[in-house]
Amino acid sequence: MRPPPGRPTAGASTSAPVDTTQSTTPLSEILTTYSKELNVSADGQKRLNVRTATAQALQSAMTAAGVTTAQAQGIVRTFDNQKTQVTSLGDILGKTNGAAGQSVTPWSRAVLQKCADKLTVRDDQFLNGLINLNTASPEVIATIPGMTQDLYNLLIQQRQAGVVYSSINDLFQGTTFTTAQLKVLLGTTCTKSSTYILRVRVRMPGTTKIYAAQALVELAPPQANTTSTSSSTSSAATGSTSTTATVTLPQILQWKEVGRTPGWTSWMPAPNYYNTGTLGGTVGN
Repeated sequence: MRPPPGRPTAGASTSAPVDTTQSTTPLSEILTTYSKELNVSADGQKRLNVRTATAQALQSAMTAAGVTTAQAQGIVRTFDNQKTQVTSLGDILGKTNGAAGQSVTPWSRAVLQKCADKLTVRDDQFLNGLINLNTASPEVIATIPGMTQDLYNLLIQQRQAGVVYSSINDLFQGTTFTTAQLKVLLGTTCTKSSTYILRVRVRMPGTTKIYAAQALVELAPPQANTTSTSSSTSSAATGSTSTTATVTLPQILQWKEVGRTPGWTSWMPAPNYYNTGTLGGTVGN
């Protein structure tokens, strides 16, 4: 991992790696051994693997996300023989059909803004090691492979303005990011997580003693609802249907009390993601 970044120096090249020499943030606030994202869209639906999906499934997923039927048909037609070359969603941005004399780019920003969060390139239930753009510290943002000073500055400015990404779709809004910058972010970052660190620090009543605890929590995958049907003796009805949601509590993977030094004195303050200027949505699954 790179050392954490300091403030950008005046006159620094915007294409150069981030200056990573000045931060005093403890490594305990930067490093983790457990990081994963459930491979589902922001609404909890399983994503479609573009590398293995049938043409019909891919077209259906895109039209369901709001892509026009004509656009979806064009994408499927021009993309079908290129699927195996894709290793991340960044590989399909601006993808052309490669036909002589043509420059068709079906995977445009407008299309991906609607359906990118519904797509994936892996069938795994969880995606490991992605960096959450909403919650990662500036030091961690700086470690994204291919990160430049220009992109880093843009992400930090958005963080300071209170911008929150509700899904990967939001990255394609407008022209905030260049195509090259999007290809850096896609496949290495996410906008939600399945694991979180929860921290509690309280002062004991009537004393000056501080009690602090930290927990590593994993959110459980969503469970399908259970529907049951029962008969009714009422002459006004022949039966009734009830739907019961299965509630699965988060799993506590680690719990520990934390002392003052070294310990809770180095905890970073929780960020505020609910200022004006956000793109909407909530942080988490």
